[in-house]
Amino acid sequence: MLEEYAHIPLNEEIEYSTGCIWKSEETTMPYEGEEVLYFVGNTSAMGGCCAGYYPPHKYIMVVGYLRNWQCKANDQGLPVSEIEPIRDEKIRGEITQTLRKQYKINEVVVW
Repeated sequence: MLEEYAHIPLNEEIEYSTGCIWKSEETTMPYEGEEVLYFVGNTSAMGGCCAGYYPPHKYIMVVGYLRNWQCKANDQGLPVSEIEPIRDEKIRGEITQTLRKQYKINEVVVW
């Protein structure tokens, strides 16, 4: 089943009450004949009354298999791609390990 992914512009901060996040890179990687869409994200220092304090860090978010690149726009005018979620745990693990090695970032999340 395909899902929609809205492409937020690079380096555009999204503010929360506890800090902010932004994407610094968005790209694809080949995996067994598929194109896997992912982005590298960053956070400011995050904190809150109940959550504690978390220093700034980078993370990688794996969106899924890219099926249709920026095929339309959403209500906010952002480009939207169609993706297929990666459900297989073995594949998720292999992609996670590949990206950890490539970027030297431990926090890799597969949607």
